[in-house]
Amino acid sequence: MLSTQNVRQILIKTNGESLRKVRSLGPEKTIEFITRKGLKGRGGAGNLTGNKWLEVRTQPGGSEKYFVVNCDEGEPGTFKDRFILENNPETLIEGIEIACFAIGCRKAFVYVRGEYAALAREFRKKLDAAPRSVPIEVVVGAGAYVCGEQTALLNSIEGRRGTPRLKPPFPATYGLWGKPTVVNNVETVANAALAFRDDWRGDLYLFSVSGNVRKPGVYERALGTRLGELVRDCEPSETPKAVFFGAAGGCLKYDAALALEPAAVAAKGAAVGGGVMLGSCTLIIVGESRSIPVVCSSIARFFAHESCGNCAPCREITALLAKRLECSVGASGAAGGFDAKFNEFVAESSALLNTASLCGLGQCATASLSAALKQFPSEFESPAKSQSKTKSKTKIKKQKQADSRS
Repeated sequence: MLSTQNVRQILIKTNGESLRKVRSLGPEKTIEFITRKGLKGRGGAGNLTGNKWLEVRTQPGGSEKYFVVNCDEGEPGTFKDRFILENNPETLIEGIEIACFAIGCRKAFVYVRGEYAALAREFRKKLDAAPRSVPIEVVVGAGAYVCGEQTALLNSIEGRRGTPRLKPPFPATYGLWGKPTVVNNVETVANAALAFRDDWRGDLYLFSVSGNVRKPGVYERALGTRLGELVRDCEPSETPKAVFFGAAGGCLKYDAALALEPAAVAAKGAAVGGGVMLGSCTLIIVGESRSIPVVCSSIARFFAHESCGNCAPCREITALLAKRLECSVGASGAAGGFDAKFNEFVAESSALLNTASLCGLGQCATASLSAALKQFPSEFESPAKSQSKTKSKTKIKKQKQADSRS
């Protein structure tokens, strides 16, 4: 059972009050208000929501504009959007109405991942019962992680294969059926309604926490909260040694003093070689007894399975990495067969994926593995080499003790 300790703000029912305020303000002043409040996207990029809305509102085309809520949520360890759909769909619906009014669009879509089909049915019931001025259609995906990327999501809504588009053009100018489109995350849209309350706090985010903790779940915390504080509330089942920021956000050695905010996480990641980001606030806590190579192997299999195959480098490299890790990690989790050539292969693969992949799936496919190799090198050594190092250290220690006695 998931914990929802101290989750308060995101559960507040706005009961139409925010929408009434918006209608008295008008579209332009509504966007100004959202921008001034500093509401940022909660899907990972962290861009100002008001800027996104304004760009689409000022596009030519009249009411031929669309608003899309991204609830694909396929990132491993992420479940905060599901939590909102289950517990506060009314405020989400009001947020959609506000966005459509501000942007001046004719229709909205809520794109729900295929695994949430039952939840989508319940959400449709809430939509039917809610008073609405804009038609809102719920579209259920087919379970593809890549459809979390906004242009792949748009292709899927149009009934086409869910693969990323070449950019530019971007959805703001050429989105659904070639019309200007805004794509926002579920948490962002719910906060668009909550932002009109006097007590709204823009620094409160939802964290999805799982892994070696006794109380996995959704935690509402202020950006800047120390990692140790949050993990303490989750009750670790063993001493933590690493935190993975989902599958795409890379990993860091566990540091209780780490501030959970984008700049601090990125800076800490840069100090160990880069490629680490807070993203959508997904934390997978890895305990001391867990094998880092095994975790990385699971992530590699995930990316190999979820690659849409559209980009040859992504299609081939993710499969090769998954196979290489699977062959090198034993059933016990002990690494074997990793060498300097493997490190070189990962570095070269990362560079190629970053430049040749159309979307974040390929660009981030090696983030966790690259970060783990730099921070946990001993875990990727073969048992023989590890034992040799241990024997060498023991021999040196004994020699020093002997010298001190003499």
